[in-house]
Order: sequence, then C-alpha cells, then structure tokens
Amino acid sequence: MAAVINLGAAAWRDETASRYNIYRAIHKGLRGFMTDTLLRVGRMDVNDECERNQAIEQVRGLLAMCEGHLVHENEYVHPAIDAVVSGGADETAADHVGHIVAIRTLQQQIAQFEAANGAKRVILAAEIYLDLSTFVAENFEHMAVEETHNHAALARNYSDEEMRDIEHRIVASMTPEQSLAGLRWMLPHVNADERAHMLGGMKAGAPAEVFERVMGLAREVLTQRDFYKLERALA
Repeated sequence: MAAVINLGAAAWRDETASRYNIYRAIHKGLRGFMTDTLLRVGRMDVNDECERNQAIEQVRGLLAMCEGHLVHENEYVHPAIDAVVSGGADETAADHVGHIVAIRTLQQQIAQFEAANGAKRVILAAEIYLDLSTFVAENFEHMAVEETHNHAALARNYSDEEMRDIEHRIVASMTPEQSLAGLRWMLPHVNADERAHMLGGMKAGAPAEVFERVMGLAREVLTQRDFYKLERALA
C-alpha cells in the first residue's frame, strides 16, 4: 500500500493565514540550516581533515540552534497557546521531548565519529547522515504543524502586536551570538519582503552599531541581487 502523505496546509487557509506568523522566519532559517547541513554531511570526504571538521562543526551548530529554538518555544510560545486553548500545544511539546533525545543521540554519534578512524569512521559518517536525515524530515513535518495548527491557535486569540511581543521577549532572552547565528540562516532564506520588514524594524529600533553589524552579515550571506533589493527597501 502506498504511503499517505498529508498535504494539509490549504485546510488552514482561513482568516489566520494572512496574520503575522511568529514561526515563519525562524523556521525558514532552520529549514535552510538543516538542508545545507544534511547535504554537507552527505558529500563529506571523511579522509579530508579540514572538510571533516567543518562538516561536524556545522552539525554541532545546527543541533545547538535546534535545542535553543525548542527551549524558546517551550518557555514562551507554548504557555501562550495553552492559556487560550487547553492542551493546544501538547502535540508539539511531546515532539520536543523526542527532539531532545534525537539531539543527544546525534551528539554522541559525533563524539564517536571524531574518535574513530579508518573503516569505522566511514560507517559512523553514514550513520550520522541517515539519522540526521530522519531528524530533519521529522522536524520539517513538525514545523509545518506549528505554522498551521499552533499559529491558528495564536492568531485567533492574540493580536499581531501581542504575537510580536512574544517574539520580542524571545529575542531579548538570546545572546548576541545566538541572534547573529539565527540571522545568518534566516536572512538568505526569507523572501525579500520579509527581509526588508525584519531589518526595517531593526533599523528603526536597534542601536546603529547593531544594525550596521547585521547589514554587514546580510552583505556576506545574501546574493548581490538580494542585497540590492534590501538596500533599496531600506533607503
């Protein structure tokens, strides 16, 4: 029997679809980070020390960002949902427990890989690649649920301003290094309008030196065309 793939985003095409979505930008960044990391591990030459170290360091960075992200959702977003919809965040909260287990497993595999050599290293690289692909696939499905089901629960009970306030509290809880790491992957993977809105708000409200640092990052990670569009939008 063929597998049934539930393509259900259209079911959420209601009044909440056009509302501010607290999940969208960070999830686009995470999808980009996950995809890039998975592909990098897949093509990694285990006999090239530099390439090997760079790939594994990127996996570490991805796992750290994923863990930080789910902690923020647990602490800030889920309570807001549960306050207006009893048990509304139960499904994604349960997923997060499994994600932590998967993160710890992948971290252990990385440590074993770094300590191995020869044929054992080749075997462990393949295991990391396959388990990371499973982790990424599950997270893609999980994020789609959050951007539809969880978003609808928020949008039906909170104003856009209130949802942005939740997001602002998350950002305020992050270190500068965490914020820049997130922006490094969000900026090239959101669309032009989302990017301009994001940095337009930063230009208006952040210290000048912070904004200039982010613009420097944007110049580094965006294509020339996308950076030109951003400059035009912010002018």
